[in-house]
Amino acid sequence: VVQREASAMRWSLFDPMGVPQARQMLEDGRWRNDGFLRPNGQARDLFAALLFAWTPQAELDAAYGAGAWRATRAADGSAQRELLQRGLPRWTVRWPADAPDGALEIRDAAGTVWRVAPLKEQP
Repeated sequence: VVQREASAMRWSLFDPMGVPQARQMLEDGRWRNDGFLRPNGQARDLFAALLFAWTPQAELDAAYGAGAWRATRAADGSAQRELLQRGLPRWTVRWPADAPDGALEIRDAAGTVWRVAPLKEQP
């Protein structure tokens, strides 16, 4: 869950039962722990990768630096974007061609894969 609060953004991660796993605030370009949960480095990495994924391509140079990322398209039509660290992909974000709108996959340098999709609205 991402919530805008004044000049900051609150990022929260919950397990399938709704138990909070991480809460972080991004304010002035810096992450800080929010609340009484222990710091969760993997969640913070996911939040930062999502921020990269959701940044419009036209703004990536300003946000991450020219040459720090690359965008490609796979043979199946899937769009892909990578954030580079020392010339190697830190995160690879993929928008599968056959996935619902807003769905994406993020792979980190260690091989962890996160699949992200918007929640369905319930009446």
